Amino acid sequence: QLDLHGGHNHVVESSRGASPAIPAVQVCVRVRPLLDWECSDGLASSCLQLAGSPPQRITLLPRDGVSSEEELNEKGRIQKPREFAFNAVFGPASSQQEVWDQVGLGNLVCKVVEGFHATVFAYGQTGSGKTHTMDGFAYGPSAGTAPSALAKKPKVHVHLASPEQLGVVPRAVRELFARIDLLRKPSLWSPEGETGESFDVKVSFLQIYNERLYDLLNPATLAVLTSLGAAGASGEDGGQPGLRLRWDAAKEHFYVENLFEYGCHSAECSYPLTGDTYSPVWGLLHTRSRE
Repeated sequence: QLDLHGGHNHVVESSRGASPAIPAVQVCVRVRPLLDWECSDGLASSCLQLAGSPPQRITLLPRDGVSSEEELNEKGRIQKPREFAFNAVFGPASSQQEVWDQVGLGNLVCKVVEGFHATVFAYGQTGSGKTHTMDGFAYGPSAGTAPSALAKKPKVHVHLASPEQLGVVPRAVRELFARIDLLRKPSLWSPEGETGESFDVKVSFLQIYNERLYDLLNPATLAVLTSLGAAGASGEDGGQPGLRLRWDAAKEHFYVENLFEYGCHSAECSYPLTGDTYSPVWGLLHTRSRE
């Protein structure tokens, strides 16, 4: 969330003119590489082909990855390769920087600074690479033996990840503060003694599960998640009430009532908020996603 207070409209307007137009909605696909254990038996193979330069189409091949004109499926029906088009397609060898650049996420952050709403979310089944794409942090193995190690879950090491590893969220936060720092400085045409734009940046961490809203930065919620993870529980909220979605008639938008919001003055200040929260949250989310 980005709150803008006061400031000089001519600065914002000048930045608007500098940012290129991007589609209102983009849908992109990233194909993760096969894991070592998936290739160990020699039976796994890719069933996808990428087309275009840069790729914008992906072909789903018939069974066993054979690119034949037609093939019979389990029910004896003819099965052909199927092609799908997207705004961008990223292959197994794609880097975090390529995803950032080709999707135009820097331009999206620019629009946020100008006062527009923006959303980036990853969708896919468990193990498809959403966490790597969105955060890219380094994760350490759980200590101890099962089941205690399973209950603890991996520990996230925010500051051990190299700049190349970082995903969408940390890159967006870094870009956000870089742009804010530029606008905070007085411009050449600003009156003497007048400062630049004023910004307040607040971080929140929200989960939607079974049509209920949970505040993952609320210490009470984290305590419940930690206890549930240690007990190996799933599908329960431990009696923790969900938050309510409200409508603000004055501002004409929805908001989550009583959602914790932490003020941040730098990109580095926001990382520990989500990093320290990931371990207990990851444990319960991982269990719930398996359901």
